[in-house]
Amino acid sequence: MIAPTWLAAAGLTGFSAALMRVYLKTPGLIQDDEIHPAPAGIGIARDIFMLGSRLGLLIDELTDRPRTRMRQGFVEKALIKR
Repeated sequence: MIAPTWLAAAGLTGFSAALMRVYLKTPGLIQDDEIHPAPAGIGIARDIFMLGSRLGLLIDELTDRPRTRMRQGFVEKALIKR
């Protein structure tokens, strides 16, 4: 079974947010300014991009749903008339 896009995006967003929390709460991963990565935290700091892309996917999916359904209905009606 394939999951709906919104469900996959929501799950991945939650996972990415949890990784960001680990990054921000683990001592030694960020510098004293509390945002820039320390050398040990550079690898996990890349998850910021993953969180941003997942949030973008989720927002796009949630805001595009009515138009998508309308387009699909239009296409289905056009195919039925043939």
